[in-house]
Amino acid sequence: TGDDPPDLEDVLQPIADFTGQDLGVQSTEPPEEAMHWFAGCTIDGLAEPIAIWCQPIGDLEEHVHTVIGPGYNWFVAIQTVLSVHDPMTNYINLVRLISASIPDAPAMLDPGSGHWLERDWIEQEFFHDTMEPPEDVLWRLEVIEDERTPDSGRWVRTVGLARCGRAELECRDVPADRTEHALDLLAGLAALSLELDLPDGEDAIEIGPNLSIRLKESPVALGDGEDDPHNPLTALLVDTTDVLDTLATHDVAVFLSERRTRQHTLKAQASWAGLLAVCRRLEAEQIEHECLIQVPFEQVEGDDSIREHLWLRMIEAGETTAEAELVHEPHVVQGLDPGWRTTVSVDELSGWLLQGPHPAASSTHPATLQPYLDETAH
Repeated sequence: TGDDPPDLEDVLQPIADFTGQDLGVQSTEPPEEAMHWFAGCTIDGLAEPIAIWCQPIGDLEEHVHTVIGPGYNWFVAIQTVLSVHDPMTNYINLVRLISASIPDAPAMLDPGSGHWLERDWIEQEFFHDTMEPPEDVLWRLEVIEDERTPDSGRWVRTVGLARCGRAELECRDVPADRTEHALDLLAGLAALSLELDLPDGEDAIEIGPNLSIRLKESPVALGDGEDDPHNPLTALLVDTTDVLDTLATHDVAVFLSERRTRQHTLKAQASWAGLLAVCRRLEAEQIEHECLIQVPFEQVEGDDSIREHLWLRMIEAGETTAEAELVHEPHVVQGLDPGWRTTVSVDELSGWLLQGPHPAASSTHPATLQPYLDETAH
């Protein structure tokens, strides 16, 4: 805020204090006229050095005021290169560093993804001891429709994977009624691409049991020109001819990235005690509800093993465990049939869903359980 830009030293000193490092700062003449100052420095814990500068909000003034309110006249901009090996961890460390070092900033704009990261959300998602923000904070999904020929199908694509050292992903000619499934497909593939090398050719990648897709280099460049760094030319076109129909019309299982699975599990287990308390109250008061809980089972075949997360219906909630029965036919695990019963404890849990008198609650968004918890506390 204010009429005058912040001093370079006032911005760098909190970074040094937060990291406990002596920053090797190199200040130089700003490369652009709008910049009031410009510097570079190396910080242990980040994959690459950072460039840092200050400039007026300028053309983004109306947008900034809409998102965070009036009175903010200056950007402190920080630019770096994300680690190709682990861009997510690198990104988390970077957001933590900036947020803690510039505590008066109400939000951060990430031009690589287009996301605004507001302070409350940063503190909730980035500063937890075990939880992490969702992977899709690294990218955004776009749906583009040709207004001249809307019947030709939609163009669904990622924007932001290139800065992670990955190819952008796209689906073309997507029917309107398959758009949601194309978005889900690209979201899952984008997360997997952070952990796996996606094939680009004749080889198919299995995205679920008996469900595979092929990807090939996009014949049309995503960018308008080779000199535009925000529109990379590298992209993989996802062949969705049959996959989208299968996702829309069949009961199918799909693979999640290890990171996303781990985060889903941590969130489910952290909210398990609250869920059991809510279900005990609903059972005691005979309030109509349904609670599904997800439990991973492993199927071992030779030297390989595959984990399938099965859904069970909670029959009775105890103090620390729940009685539950399997509600569907497994896709991979053998020897279990719908109706099979077991006792589930917190260390076996990977997810839950609750349908009741309030809007549906789920472990992926634990805050959705709060209305139920408030009534239980009363």
